[in-house]
Amino acid sequence: PPGSGVRLASSLGARLPAWTTAVGRAQLAFSSLQGRTGTKEGVKKLEEVRRRGYAVDDGETAIGICCVAAPVFGVNGCCGALGVSYLSQGGPDVSTVAPLLVASARRASFQLGGAWEMEELA
Repeated sequence: PPGSGVRLASSLGARLPAWTTAVGRAQLAFSSLQGRTGTKEGVKKLEEVRRRGYAVDDGETAIGICCVAAPVFGVNGCCGALGVSYLSQGGPDVSTVAPLLVASARRASFQLGGAWEMEELA
């Protein structure tokens, strides 16, 4: 919000490489564009996202801001992601946020006619 003293890189109109953000990683991990991560470290991060079902950006894009994101699936595969950003200090642990976010992404996927089961994501 204006005047809050916190500036996020994800403000309206901002653009960042997808592989650098949690929302972007959540989508790339389950898309045909996986190879466009820029680095070997990026490839490893996408493998981790596929394994656990969500992506995390803990201060990489904006210092002091944590973002957790989970992919959303439609009938043709990954069609987006849900993400939550919050202050790292004093905010909840990723282990608290991730299961709630994954549950929301599963519900959204179901409503879009997509599958959200780990076996089906591979």
